[in-house]
Amino acid sequence: MDKREVSLKAKFEQSKVISYLEDLIKSMKEGTICVQQGTDIVTLKPSNYIEVELEASIKKSKERLSLELSWRADKEEEEPEFSISATEPVAVGENGNGE
Repeated sequence: MDKREVSLKAKFEQSKVISYLEDLIKSMKEGTICVQQGTDIVTLKPSNYIEVELEASIKKSKERLSLELSWRADKEEEEPEFSISATEPVAVGENGNGE
């Protein structure tokens, strides 16, 4: 198969980014992700198991969230414990009561 790629680095208002992320989720649920920029088009078919790489960092006044999704043929693997939320969790101490 020949290599096809769409690459973008740009600034958007938060509402537009949210809209793109919602489109991504909808497309993943439907089983096909079609990304287009101008005449460049890449159509992806996610498998049932997706490798996720996520990095969140703060450096001075710049905050960053990087998300990479990749997949190959279906392959069952153990899923790690992980969550994303709008609230910061309370740290659990040695004795399990947050102290």
